[in-house]
Amino acid sequence: TRRSSDLPDIAYHKDKFDRGYKHLINLFGADHHGYIARLKAAMKILGYDPDELEIKIVQMVRLMANGEEMKMSKRTGNAITIRELCEDVGVDVARYFYISKPIISQLDFDLDLARKQSNENPVYYIQYAYARINSILNKQNDFEIKESYPLLKEEKEISILKHLGEFEGVLLDICKIKEVNILCNYAYKLAQLFHSYYNDFKVIDSNNEELTRERLALVKATGIVLKNTLNLLGIEAKDSM
Repeated sequence: TRRSSDLPDIAYHKDKFDRGYKHLINLFGADHHGYIARLKAAMKILGYDPDELEIKIVQMVRLMANGEEMKMSKRTGNAITIRELCEDVGVDVARYFYISKPIISQLDFDLDLARKQSNENPVYYIQYAYARINSILNKQNDFEIKESYPLLKEEKEISILKHLGEFEGVLLDICKIKEVNILCNYAYKLAQLFHSYYNDFKVIDSNNEELTRERLALVKATGIVLKNTLNLLGIEAKDSM
């Protein structure tokens, strides 16, 4: 006998298939693990391919403040809504923190870190990298697209180029295994590489125009990829900070 609480889910997924969707992906909380077999069986009985219903289990989130878990209970009314969280730390930060871990992993949402406007906060750190890039290109934007950039020989320049070259492969991997946190890791690593490069080398060198043009091209390419990454994550690429 099917439980009545399953019926709305069955009707919802039937409606999705009837409207022409070929492959459905759902995120279920860990306490709904037992629903998976029943829901797939229902789809099969109704004549749909149960393999086209993909369900991923998401672990619960613990809100942390001052190093301790914030105890919440819907029964007692002691709970924080996602709207309240976004109003507190901002939508960009909330979104990044939620998708920065594999969905199977327990997420400890550090409110103290999320509220920080410093490089300790990964979202601020990544957005600041893009703002720095934008600042450089606003000062000088004289570069050319070439087949090769022979003057970009520094190890940190090579590291950035290699990381940029991995972008397409990263997106393909995400499509295959459906783990968006990989893109968070990619964005943070790119920001790390750029900040380190910016701190060690002068991009605009009035005594070496050709090297400046090649470095500006590298900065421009980094900005394009970083902005595309942030757009895919649903996070604002800030022009200035």
